[in-house]
Amino acid sequence: MNLHRFRSALYAWLLLATSPLMAAEQSSFVTPIAGPMNMATFTTTYLNPALRALASCHWGASAPANGPGTAPIAYQCWADTTSNPVLIKRYDGAQWVVEGALDTTAHTWTPYRQGAAIAAVATSSSASDLTTGTLPAARLPNPSASTLGGTQSKTCSSSNWLNSISTSGVPGCSQPSFADLTGSIACLQLPAITGDVTRSAGSCASTLANIPTATPMAGSVLATNIVAPSTPAAGKTSVYVDSTDKRLHDKNDAGTVATTSVPSTCSSSNWFRTLSSAGVLGCSQPSFADLSSSLSCAQHPALTGDVTTSAGSCATTIANSAVSNAKMASMAANTVKANATGSSAAPTDVTAATARSSSLLNVDSFTGHGDSAYTILSTDRTVGTNAAFTASRTWTLPTANSVNPGQQIVVADFQGTVTATNTLVIQRAGADTVNGGTSTTISAANGAYLFSSDGVSKWTAQALGAAAAGGVSSVTCGTGLSGGTITTSGACAVNLAVLANSLGADVSLNNTANYFDGPSVAQGTSGTWFASGTVTVLDTTNAVIYCKLWDGTTVISSASTVILSASTYSPVALSGYLASPAGNIKISCRDISNTTGKMLFNQTGNSKDSSISVHRIQ
Repeated sequence: MNLHRFRSALYAWLLLATSPLMAAEQSSFVTPIAGPMNMATFTTTYLNPALRALASCHWGASAPANGPGTAPIAYQCWADTTSNPVLIKRYDGAQWVVEGALDTTAHTWTPYRQGAAIAAVATSSSASDLTTGTLPAARLPNPSASTLGGTQSKTCSSSNWLNSISTSGVPGCSQPSFADLTGSIACLQLPAITGDVTRSAGSCASTLANIPTATPMAGSVLATNIVAPSTPAAGKTSVYVDSTDKRLHDKNDAGTVATTSVPSTCSSSNWFRTLSSAGVLGCSQPSFADLSSSLSCAQHPALTGDVTTSAGSCATTIANSAVSNAKMASMAANTVKANATGSSAAPTDVTAATARSSSLLNVDSFTGHGDSAYTILSTDRTVGTNAAFTASRTWTLPTANSVNPGQQIVVADFQGTVTATNTLVIQRAGADTVNGGTSTTISAANGAYLFSSDGVSKWTAQALGAAAAGGVSSVTCGTGLSGGTITTSGACAVNLAVLANSLGADVSLNNTANYFDGPSVAQGTSGTWFASGTVTVLDTTNAVIYCKLWDGTTVISSASTVILSASTYSPVALSGYLASPAGNIKISCRDISNTTGKMLFNQTGNSKDSSISVHRIQ
């Protein structure tokens, strides 16, 4: 028994010793109803913790669940120590409602209403309620468009009225305008006016005292017809409507009466000429005799026909094609109109011979030149030698585009002394061409050429006289020929290369992916060549072998052969044409079946079993 009491006392002491370290006082206040249990155990284990929980309002950072069924009971309190101030809450059977906040640092209490803290109330007299004392301005809310609030006092300046209150409670003033007023001003409120229109103070009746100069009138003036009034005083004029003719009149201080005119329209080509005292206008048609001075160019009408002019202008123009042959001056028989004077002048009647001369149409003319170079002019028509040559001479044609298309020039050896040594060379100008070349040559006495221009860059030359006997003046031996340029006699000899070559040893075809070169020739890269050749191929077993004739770039000819039995050889012949070879012309072969193929050079004992030859043909 003593041991049991010692254990209970020890347990209670440990519980009391460690209780200050507890994070909450939320022990269950539901005590056990079954025993046996001694009093010490009951008190320390159940009663004292329950009393502490009840006494401390079940404080803790989480809601207490220490009632029956481990749940709070209605109206149970809880000191929520999650933060400071501590919120004092009351359980309403469904949730915890805040009653107030206890600040354990400032030692203050703040009550709550409707879930929020009640703001502090301060007055200058009694703070127990809002029925006494004065509310300070700082506690007044600012007004808004929909809520009341405090405003400042304001005294507006003269003729100004309050017209606004800002959301800060500050009133604003402004002066009203007539547009801000309702109703109308009363006659009694009107001041007196003076000037052209007068009025007494407090009256709406006004009087027109004077119509000033340049006063506009928006409508009409209604006048009563009267007889002519008496002559007005000096410096005055009476304006009235006469009762007889019922038109507006005026009478000046001299007694002179003037009147307005009656609207009238004259007939065509008539103008107003008279105005009666009754204001009636009279019309008549003026004649040329009534006009002074002369018609100015600006008044001149437009002329049409053979001679035209624009309206308002005296400058005339003879219309195109208006002057017919019949309207021209008569001409002398067999003449043409021309100016043969060599300077600006009126045309005259000139004869056909004069018109064909170099000073006019330049149809017929001769230009002689001797033993020296000469540049033929575009105005030259026939150019000839007039002295013997001591050496070959060169005459230069004018540019083809300096003369009319189809224009012709004759160049001839009129002197008859040109020889095969002392030739007359007629060359182009610039980049022009003569029969597709650069020149042509007269190399025999009395020779001549007729040159025709295309008007752009080309001349054609047709041989005449002694130069036409052979049909051409010279022959140039072309590619592959020797002999140069033949002007009188000579021969062009064929000079075309022929090359040949043969293998000097067998060539192994030991890679099925590659072609291996056989016989070849180094013919160069110019000219056109005919190539032909034969290679003899061999394999130790059945095989297919491809061969081609080519220059390393372009294949001229190709073929294939089949080896049907072991160590059987087969010839392959190839030939063809190629212009401007890229490299040596050769025959290359490829064994696509085995690596044991060969190109043979001396199967027959003649060392020509794989050979190639090429012939230049151009």
